Amino acid sequence: MVNPSSMFQFVTFLLSSSTITRAAFFTPCPAFNRNIFKWHHGSIRSTSLSSSSVYIDSDLNKKFKNVTATNRNMNSLTEWAFSRGVYFAPGVKVEMHKKYDEWGVILDQHQIAGTTMVKIPSNIVLSSSSIKFKLTQEAIDFSINSLLNHRMNEYTPEFFLMISILCEYKNGISSPWYPWLRALPKEFNNGLYLDDLERSYVKQVAFEFLEHQEKQWKSFYTTAKSLGGQVRGLSFLTDGTDDRLLRWAFSIVFTRSWRTQDEELSINANIVPLGDMFNHDSRRNNVRVHQNRTADDTSVRIVLQKDAGTDTGLYLSYGITQYPARFLVIFGFCDESCPEVYANITFDDGHDQKEIDDMGFTDSTKMVFRASDGAIRQTVWNAVLYKILRIQDPDGARKFYVAHQTNDLRTMVELHSKWETEVMLQLQNHVREMLKKHAPPLRFDSPETIYHPRLELIGRYYTLMNDILEKVKKQVDLAITDAHRKNDR
Repeated sequence: MVNPSSMFQFVTFLLSSSTITRAAFFTPCPAFNRNIFKWHHGSIRSTSLSSSSVYIDSDLNKKFKNVTATNRNMNSLTEWAFSRGVYFAPGVKVEMHKKYDEWGVILDQHQIAGTTMVKIPSNIVLSSSSIKFKLTQEAIDFSINSLLNHRMNEYTPEFFLMISILCEYKNGISSPWYPWLRALPKEFNNGLYLDDLERSYVKQVAFEFLEHQEKQWKSFYTTAKSLGGQVRGLSFLTDGTDDRLLRWAFSIVFTRSWRTQDEELSINANIVPLGDMFNHDSRRNNVRVHQNRTADDTSVRIVLQKDAGTDTGLYLSYGITQYPARFLVIFGFCDESCPEVYANITFDDGHDQKEIDDMGFTDSTKMVFRASDGAIRQTVWNAVLYKILRIQDPDGARKFYVAHQTNDLRTMVELHSKWETEVMLQLQNHVREMLKKHAPPLRFDSPETIYHPRLELIGRYYTLMNDILEKVKKQVDLAITDAHRKNDR
């Protein structure tokens, strides 16, 4: 990533070379599904476990019993895992990270890349497909239509997985997953658990994520309650069940499951016990999920991607890392490891959608600022220029599009040079607006954090975004200063 002035010098060098190639300013993160509210098949979804947990009680009429994270029954969980055939590589442990008060997976001896860290038999994987075999077709159709009426039918797999978890909860100690259920967190820090004050702060910076989550929750809650009134085996969903139980099951699904595709190309939502203990890190992720699909082995393996030494945390990437607000609302943590943040440059309906798509302006993995130094992706510079041209020089906009598609760097540089000042000033204003909207200064008094415990987490998010955007602002300011010096010569 560079400012426009240095880009011109770089491209001039390219034009003088025998081979003209497209300038790459830094390696983008992997491409994910464009819909940031949908899950990319195979992408992991777990959570950094919160400090409040629960021992699940088989009596649905009893209230949750709160315990601290350090008192969670992890010994029973690991004993259960061994008894069910879960394999742990030598040195792999599930431990409490005292600094962050969360559970995770660590490695305390050297292992090489390609080694299976944990192997989970398929018969303990909780899947949305299993509950369908216990429901009549009428009940399945009713659920799908109810979600469709709420425009949430794309999350049908997650809904059926939630029902499956609730059924296992109802079975209590007789459930094969009872030890796993007891080891799950009770409370979360996600959007559904925010109080009014906490929600007001998050709403300022993550409105779309909160709104979407609320719609998901409403559709799942309404459908589950209605289904409980129709299916005898699910009547517990309407017979005095605490709404907090439904909220808990919903949060378990959306923080700990991922999607797979079976042999019939059906999409399933799955939770892999023990696999859901791997925390997220955008930069240090060093393991990946592999689904075996042979006739003799359908297990799930968590495989080490790079050599690791002792006392190494094992991390997955939950994907779509350019949206820290997504992690705040859906998972309930601040992703301070994010490598980039979305530049939030949008186009109205008056723009040619095909041209916008072709130039990568709707690809959020390309429309980013780098978190480490505020560097600006070249696609962002191009998008700002294109927006200006569409209004002030439509012929120039078309010329820029053609040049982009034909790799005509000379024409692109000419247009950037001509509109350099306007592009930088518009981007400068855009970043200033982002600072006001997405990262305003935030200070809390100590009493506030006592009565509103998630304010500390929210404050960390505000600080993260402010630090990143201030770096971006500095990059733009320096680019403008350099341009002025060049013009004064």
